[in-house]
Amino acid sequence: MEEIREAAMARYENLFEDQKAEVKDLFTKMDSDGDGKVSLQEYLDHPKKDGYDQEMFELVDKDGDGYWDFDEFKTFEFIYKVRGFLICEGCSCYLWGTYYACLPCYDAGNDAFGYNLCCSCYRNKSFQHDHTDFRDNHRICQLRRPKRSQRNASKPVNRANPRTIIKDGEREMEEMHNAAMAYYKNLTEEQKQQARKLYELSDTNRDGTVSLEEFLDFLSEQNFSEYVPPNLFKLLDKNGNGTIDFEEFVTLYYIVKVCRGIITCDGCGGNLWGNIYFLCVECYYAGGRTYDLCCKCYHNKRFKHVHTAFLDSYVLLDRMQPKQLDRMQPKQQTQNNPTQGIITSRKGQGRRSNAQTGNTSKKGQVKRSNTKMERVRTAFELWEAGVVIGQTAFIASTMCTVM
Repeated sequence: MEEIREAAMARYENLFEDQKAEVKDLFTKMDSDGDGKVSLQEYLDHPKKDGYDQEMFELVDKDGDGYWDFDEFKTFEFIYKVRGFLICEGCSCYLWGTYYACLPCYDAGNDAFGYNLCCSCYRNKSFQHDHTDFRDNHRICQLRRPKRSQRNASKPVNRANPRTIIKDGEREMEEMHNAAMAYYKNLTEEQKQQARKLYELSDTNRDGTVSLEEFLDFLSEQNFSEYVPPNLFKLLDKNGNGTIDFEEFVTLYYIVKVCRGIITCDGCGGNLWGNIYFLCVECYYAGGRTYDLCCKCYHNKRFKHVHTAFLDSYVLLDRMQPKQLDRMQPKQQTQNNPTQGIITSRKGQGRRSNAQTGNTSKKGQVKRSNTKMERVRTAFELWEAGVVIGQTAFIASTMCTVM
């Protein structure tokens, strides 16, 4: 949830002044008694639509004082107006960070939400579904990028520079490790044996672990060095004993074989994997090298770039879903907002039944559901329509963040 707050603050700081005023107007409208904060009752009353509940109020209420201040309201507005959020089809938890998505369901685009699982449910196979091809959300964002255009054909793909030191990467590596283990548990026996053979190949002295020297030799022999920063060994070594066991090696295997390297922030050089981060929309759709920023660099505007329109990685993945691409209008690029007019609202978008989508989980029996979240989002949009400053600003602030 903390990553969502950081992304919400980063987006807000990069809005135009009239767009910031629009968010403030929404807060003032919900604050019916004018005391400068929103109570639970005020939240439930505006609008009086199905879906608003105490659970979401408490999630957004960072300090737990029973009220939302303006900063907390920005998180709420970001969730429902821009990002939205998904529910795990296995355990019904909120999917705030790294999660696995069914690739066929995503590509089919028939369902507004696809079929998504938290790493724990995917790792433990706590679900029932007709398809077996799952990828983590970060990998899908890379896989479904448009092909490089002719003008960007000579530009390199943004992959890890071996000279780059990953900064403050412990939390991100934990997310990557969880995703890697979930990936490994769902491999075929033949694929698991291949991973085991690679581990044994790197363990040259056959002591059952991999030392730093063996690690570096293995990377060089397998031509993996281009994907691996020099301090990765320390981050992989979770227990700090100076060696890598097989479970820790699985994370390396995942980085090299699946992720094809670690994406780093173009502002500070920090590791972006497992985090919400912002991408330049024009660079992404051009298909060349992407320009990526962590929330802190985007928030504090610690970067220099030729383009101005950015979307966070979760929103961009949603917009790349086939059904969303079909809804996009022809490009009408301007100097200040190259994405204005491209992306339309999801207002009125429905949810197909489980029988239609191959969803055979027990999701419909739990309290949380993606259908409910869509009703809340629609309700928020309908209420918001009464205080929107202008249609052009509405489209831009809903789908794009612009300096």
